[in-house]
Amino acid sequence: GDRIKDIYCFYFNNYKDRAFTSNIGVSIREFIYIYETYCGHPFYISIKELLMSLHFCKRYPEGHAGASTWQFKCRQTYANKIWKPIVFLVATMKEISLINRYNSIIHPTGPGEYCSLYTDSTDCMVNKPKNGDEKKFWTFKRRKFAMRYAICVAADTGDICWVSDGDPAGSIGDININRRGGIAEKLHPFERIGADGAYKCSRDPVYRCPHRKPRNGVLTKRQIEENNRFGSYRSVVENVFARLKSFQCMKHWRHEHDKHPIVAKFIFNLLQVIHRFRPIRKIDIPMEEYAVLVAESWHEAKTKGKAVPVIPPKRKRGRPKGSKNKKSKRVLEPIVDIVSSDTDSEDVAEIDNRSIRDAFSAQCAGERLDCIARRTRRANRRELR
Repeated sequence: GDRIKDIYCFYFNNYKDRAFTSNIGVSIREFIYIYETYCGHPFYISIKELLMSLHFCKRYPEGHAGASTWQFKCRQTYANKIWKPIVFLVATMKEISLINRYNSIIHPTGPGEYCSLYTDSTDCMVNKPKNGDEKKFWTFKRRKFAMRYAICVAADTGDICWVSDGDPAGSIGDININRRGGIAEKLHPFERIGADGAYKCSRDPVYRCPHRKPRNGVLTKRQIEENNRFGSYRSVVENVFARLKSFQCMKHWRHEHDKHPIVAKFIFNLLQVIHRFRPIRKIDIPMEEYAVLVAESWHEAKTKGKAVPVIPPKRKRGRPKGSKNKKSKRVLEPIVDIVSSDTDSEDVAEIDNRSIRDAFSAQCAGERLDCIARRTRRANRRELR
């Protein structure tokens, strides 16, 4: 602690916990935990290098400003000192795992029934791409160029359980990111994932979404109450995003796009460390009693929970292939039958075009009369009803 204080006070004035958190992004206890756990052998990272990398993620200064803050004469030297701890810590930190969901209560009833995870995605603004990929990074929702990240957090505690690798915001949707990550296949059959209305629950029953307003209709009072309760459960994801956007480099990115997923993964691991010491949802009861409630809820979910129903794939809209050819054959077949039945093969050449045209027009007139008769019968049935 004294070494950290001496190095920090050499560059900054105030060593109080609030000032330390505003400059570095983590508290003093959290910084000590990161340094003692991950910055030792074989990747030795000094205290100054770790402070510089955390200050870069939190404040995101420009090159000359960061070099002057840490008293470097060259911006390139400052950049080299920053990226070494970030790359090494991304490779070594294993804070994010699906096992974290077992530390949270799973509710067997209510709008969030059997939801062990809640998922959502966020867009982080980046600079305009220079290689002609504007469409991939442009998102019409935010009206900016951005990278999109999807996460899954525990239902009750908000621990981060899964993070996507990062994709251009305009190239992929939210639910497709989760499908590619294979989160549903890694869960138990009785578990569900809470999401917002953008996820199609009709196609993926694993996801549980709020009630959507029907077309030309209104939600009932019960559905509105259930949506409010479900929104209070799902707000834990938005709280994680609020902590994420407190790091300035996640608001606007000036460097290369290839480096953004590396920094994002590093910050998500930092957020999980912060959750260990400062959880989003405070637990009022003692931890021993809470652990007993967690074990009982998971046991009840395993015994009473039901597997996800299997839904057949949705039929594609539109006319099937080759329908035009079939229709033409169906119309021409009776003409061929008329010619072949009434005449021999030698007399076919004597039939002029007028007779074929008359036969075809008579057939079409008969089909029209049949269609009109069917419509009148349907109208009469409706009147009787």
